[in-house]
Amino acid sequence: MKPFILSLVLALLTCTCLRAQDTTKTETANTAMYFIETNDGSSFTGTLVRENDKEIVLKTSVGEVTVQKSNIHKIKQITKNDFKNGVYWFENPNSTRYIVGPSAFGLKKGEGYYQNMYLFIQSFNVGLTKNFSIGGGTEIASLLFGGAAPAITFLTPKFSFEVGPKVHLGTGILYLHTGLDNKASYGIGYGLATFGSSNTNFTLGLGWGYHSVMRYSTTYNQTTQQYTNTSYKDKGISPNPIVTFSGMARLAKRFSLITENWVFPTMKTTYDNYGNSITKSQYDFIVSYGARFMGEKMAVDFGFLNSPEWSNWIRIGIPYIDFVVKFGGDKNKTCKK
Repeated sequence: MKPFILSLVLALLTCTCLRAQDTTKTETANTAMYFIETNDGSSFTGTLVRENDKEIVLKTSVGEVTVQKSNIHKIKQITKNDFKNGVYWFENPNSTRYIVGPSAFGLKKGEGYYQNMYLFIQSFNVGLTKNFSIGGGTEIASLLFGGAAPAITFLTPKFSFEVGPKVHLGTGILYLHTGLDNKASYGIGYGLATFGSSNTNFTLGLGWGYHSVMRYSTTYNQTTQQYTNTSYKDKGISPNPIVTFSGMARLAKRFSLITENWVFPTMKTTYDNYGNSITKSQYDFIVSYGARFMGEKMAVDFGFLNSPEWSNWIRIGIPYIDFVVKFGGDKNKTCKK
């Protein structure tokens, strides 16, 4: 009899443990939090109560809300980290770039954004895979005011990788081509490390510059008394690196401070007392500071670019403005209970 009772007790304990595990799983599933945006622009945040083929029920701060699946524009799972002082903060819509330069954060597959700088510089960026995005753009002032082909076009491919909870690495190319008489092309091959979240972070970058410029010269032949025009391609890679350091701090749901700074090698020519030219390498820098105003799908940046040379004629720096509109991303996903 005792073995039977012992077996019965063990069986009951096993069932109890299994039931407790099932209960824990249900509770965990029911504490999953979701953000839902409907086709008419309304939004709801809460924990999943139940779901079927036609509707989703969330427990929100004002009670249970039922949303028809046919009326869902976007749905995404969120965590407690998405809340600040009890208020839901939407994802930073432009975390992949600061002012001009990139961070190591990447676009998700299917995500993208349109960027407009100074009204006349247009660009697009699209995430093609989990780790690779590509973008490009051009200026339209030449077309609008001169009836000519764009004088500047650029391309910006980038690889991005998450190597830790708050560490991202990236590598890519910034390439620019001008349609001017010198047919100049410039590029930077770079590597990045970004530390922090998409809201508050710091990025350190290192890269090498490339240039290819058509040069023209005219020489006079004393014997023939004729001028000769010659041209040649001046191209090469900078022997010294370009260094960038940038940062972003999100202080409120719709407001961030941003800065982007470049330290780059240049060649400076001076002349001695006898008129001989002396060319040497040195470093110059460009600093920036500004603010970003954000919506869930749009961001507007306003700030100033400055350097020691520019500050001589405009002390606060050259004004900078752009806006970004994000598209794609998670749409019409179903909850998983």
